[in-house]
Amino acid sequence: MLISHFIRSLFLCTTLCMTGCTGSSPVTKGTADRPWTQEGNSRQVGPGFTFRPGDTLELYVLEDSTLDGKYPVRQTGDVIISRLGRVGAVGKTTREIESDIKGRLQKTQLKEATVIVDTSMVFGDGMDASGRGKVAVYMYGQVAKQGLQEIPSVRGRSVTCLDAIVHAGGVGPFANKKKVTIVRKTIDQGNYTLPLDLKAVEEGRARDEELQSGDIINVPAKIFGF
Repeated sequence: MLISHFIRSLFLCTTLCMTGCTGSSPVTKGTADRPWTQEGNSRQVGPGFTFRPGDTLELYVLEDSTLDGKYPVRQTGDVIISRLGRVGAVGKTTREIESDIKGRLQKTQLKEATVIVDTSMVFGDGMDASGRGKVAVYMYGQVAKQGLQEIPSVRGRSVTCLDAIVHAGGVGPFANKKKVTIVRKTIDQGNYTLPLDLKAVEEGRARDEELQSGDIINVPAKIFGF
């Protein structure tokens, strides 16, 4: 009787733990109502252009060429410029950043500063240099090449997760292909996660996932033992 009661209690605790873990999981299998790329693959150019993480900010200071250069916009929303430190960039126009940098320079280093800000690379603009469609994604984990990847479209078809992994040089020997995840940004709903069994995709047993610019792909390592 005591043993039977213990088994029932253990089963109840296990069920509750599993339910709690499932409820708190960030993984959802639905499609976001407003995906990040709904505003279009082609980014707005001209005075209304604003920077995003992954863009490259190009800076020219006519009075001091040592500050000239190309600076990547980091995931923290800023660029790091020598002698200026962190300069906010995400969500700002070129004119706003010019004004910010000019004010800093004239306050601390130069009597007069003529600042020009442009962009030499736009993250996820939908086209590569040859006019082919592309997506720009981040990759990390058990892949040969990590970080920002620009994946070109082949014959106009959509770029998939398998395409991106092959483009990054494939996976390592300890990669867990069954547990690949794609984190996707949305405008209103934050981030959500798409699970993908890449092994099943390779074997033709599952559908590959089409990528959007801004997706973050993680190929985790296998866990050996406990």
